[in-house]
Amino acid sequence: MAPIAKLQRHWEQWGAKLEPLVKSKSARLHFPPKLKLSGDDDDFYLYAPERPICITNAPVKSSSKRARSNLQLAMFIDGDLKFSKDANDPCITHSCNLTIFKYTEVPHKSAHLEMVDTMHFDVDAVDSDGRRTPFHPIFHVQRGSSHDDSVYQELLADIWHLDAASITVDQNNKVALGTPYLRIPTPQLDMFSLFTMVAADYFCNPGDVKRDADHDKALKDGTRRVNAADRTNVTEQFVALLELLKGTNNLAREGRSAVELRDRLHNAAVFSTACWYPESAKAQ
Repeated sequence: MAPIAKLQRHWEQWGAKLEPLVKSKSARLHFPPKLKLSGDDDDFYLYAPERPICITNAPVKSSSKRARSNLQLAMFIDGDLKFSKDANDPCITHSCNLTIFKYTEVPHKSAHLEMVDTMHFDVDAVDSDGRRTPFHPIFHVQRGSSHDDSVYQELLADIWHLDAASITVDQNNKVALGTPYLRIPTPQLDMFSLFTMVAADYFCNPGDVKRDADHDKALKDGTRRVNAADRTNVTEQFVALLELLKGTNNLAREGRSAVELRDRLHNAAVFSTACWYPESAKAQ
């Protein structure tokens, strides 16, 4: 049976938990409410969001002082989740991607985008004989866009109520982003993992943890008047994301390839980058 009902509930929980974190930095989360069945064959179901997740007015980093910065980012997260129809082996994570633009907007008239970075996170595929690609890390990230510019233009046009033709994309800096041929080993990074990573780096400011601690101390000691609304609760909100990521309701939390990598690490003499490569079993 397709796991769409449980997966859909989990998807909606992510949208609800991400919203207050994003909003706390004066950014806007545009989270598609539904997952769709984007592929179905004899062996697999493939699910994807109806459209990429988008965050507008995102900060450059979590500690950005928004009142002092005119730089705005638009962030896009997309991908898909692949599930086996074998009930005993249900989850095969597939891929996801992150693209970031800085932008200037003339409200109700036009916008201009300049790409800051773009990358995709892959699981190395297994061929029909069960073999992986030689010299490819089992999980890795590479620079490179997974979408044509028109995907981002059309989505932002819908958000900003503009004509897509009025949203221009600077092409000059794309070639300077770095090499697309370097595969950097990573853990399993599916869309849910990527949500967590983006939240941590752009919406969870370590300075807020100290401010919350000072708030709690003042409230306990009675040394000064404190307002409950001043507490960011950033740690509690981030822990809630980690619980979604690790919990059993996350059907993608540990895919087939993640189990294989875990077994390689368990059997290895050392915890090493070597374990990410299919040749690692031959190395003494």
